[in-house]
Amino acid sequence: MIITSYKHPKLLIILVFICYSNIIKSQSKKTDSLIYKDYPKFDSLITKNWSNIDISIQLSHAYLEEAKTNKDSLNMMEAYFYLSSLYYQKNPLMALEYSDSTLQICINSKFVDYNYPFSIYRWRGDIYYDMRNFKKSLDNFLSAQKYLNDDLDFGENHADLNIRIGLLKSRLGNYDEALIHSKKAYLFFSSKGRNKISAEYYLACLFALSDGYLRTNQSDSTSIINKIGIQESSKYKLDNDKAYFILYEGINHFKKGNFLTSIDSLENTILRFKRLKDLPNLAEAYFYLAKSNLEIGKEALAIDYFKKVDSVFIQTQDLHPTLRSTYEELISFYNSKKDTLSQLIYLNRLLKFDSIINGNYQHLSTKIIKEYDTPIILEEKQKLIQKIEGTNNLKSRIIFWLIVILIVVSVLTFYFYRKRIHYKKRFEAILENKSLEKDADQKKEKRKLLISQNIVSNVQVKLESFEQEDQFLDRSISLNKLAIIFGTNSNYLSKIINHHKNKNFSSYLNQLRIQYAVQKLKEDTQFRKYDIKSIAQEVGFNSAESFSKAFYKQTGIYPSYFIKKLNKSS
Repeated sequence: MIITSYKHPKLLIILVFICYSNIIKSQSKKTDSLIYKDYPKFDSLITKNWSNIDISIQLSHAYLEEAKTNKDSLNMMEAYFYLSSLYYQKNPLMALEYSDSTLQICINSKFVDYNYPFSIYRWRGDIYYDMRNFKKSLDNFLSAQKYLNDDLDFGENHADLNIRIGLLKSRLGNYDEALIHSKKAYLFFSSKGRNKISAEYYLACLFALSDGYLRTNQSDSTSIINKIGIQESSKYKLDNDKAYFILYEGINHFKKGNFLTSIDSLENTILRFKRLKDLPNLAEAYFYLAKSNLEIGKEALAIDYFKKVDSVFIQTQDLHPTLRSTYEELISFYNSKKDTLSQLIYLNRLLKFDSIINGNYQHLSTKIIKEYDTPIILEEKQKLIQKIEGTNNLKSRIIFWLIVILIVVSVLTFYFYRKRIHYKKRFEAILENKSLEKDADQKKEKRKLLISQNIVSNVQVKLESFEQEDQFLDRSISLNKLAIIFGTNSNYLSKIINHHKNKNFSSYLNQLRIQYAVQKLKEDTQFRKYDIKSIAQEVGFNSAESFSKAFYKQTGIYPSYFIKKLNKSS
């Protein structure tokens, strides 16, 4: 399932608002002389009217003007933060603008309390996460991390950030690593006493933990956490939160093969997610309803749910990568119905989906390793070095491993450089219509063919027709079948092909298909948009793997590389 930073936007705002407000108040005790005398009145009125967004916005603007008049930086920051939180519910872009103002005051005023930049960056990361801009979300979480103080703040803020980084790792498919982060946060928040507000933090950990167990296929652990989550949600009357655990348990039942139970659980979450406008989790509920109905033979209902997943993608331009098979199912369905137009529509949607996913997640995967995992690993390494400092051989061991790493990196760099040059030369040779075969068969000394010349001539004429009419694209063609079509026997046909084509039947067939594929890819830009599996089937192969192997054997490069270079060239 897909978890937002916290379960839904309203909860996200409340949690960050409380956290930030507490920071402001603690700091304000140190600077009473700067605080506007009516601060408590404004704070009380804004908090009291929080559910009425328009009134709270008016009060926050008035509060901001008074703070500006008194040149009160602390209260200006708080007013901007209030406005950012309130506008988020109406216009996330406005929320970002006000968070920019909050951050600017914080930087210009040079507050010594690290909580300020930490909370602001974390808030901005949450906004970007719920806007599905994972790149900027990660950037802000990493900025927040820089302001954590291990001595003063090893607890709540560390646990809080662990949830967020864990969620991003889950989006990347690094489920084992995400589970580690969730467990760290759970250990902290589960040990604390709870009221209705702190229960939200605890439930956030449970959500993340359930997600981790589910995605690592630990069904029993998933059910245990979901049961605790449902009980805690009921205890504090948090019905919105309960829906997420019901969703997780519905997916868990699907994975265990309990399709009817899964459908019953998932259907109970739909109205709640619609009311919360939680489109990512709504899409996940639709997806598993589709999969479950497909398993029990209700194909028409399943297709309707798959289309609803697609409608969410159209609105958000984002889906969790695990929902990709939505489009494979829709394409397959319309292929069986011979509905070419619908196939094309969902094929284009799949291409767009892959484009978005590849662009977004490739950046995250690299950045999260370099800027989050690596600093932590280096920090742990530094602590170990300090513990063993003073040993005589420490310096020599470090130098030794640096040299080893340098040699390995150099070898790998040289290898990939040579490989890239080789691929480029092969690509250029193909464009210039030079021999497609990477290792052209050496001409063998031909032995006398002990077959009647009339039979040989007849087969050669038919082979020429076979090639010119592209009959080799038929995936069902075989040596025996072709021999029957030609009116000869398979032994004669095999020997004639070996003698005159200088290769066996399988190699001969693959050569024709690869030559056809290359030419069509060069000439037909639409054909390049097909995935490898579709291209393979179009040119007579039964699988993408067999096509890729044959393509590489004949050309020296893989079809994906050839298509990529063609698109760049054009």
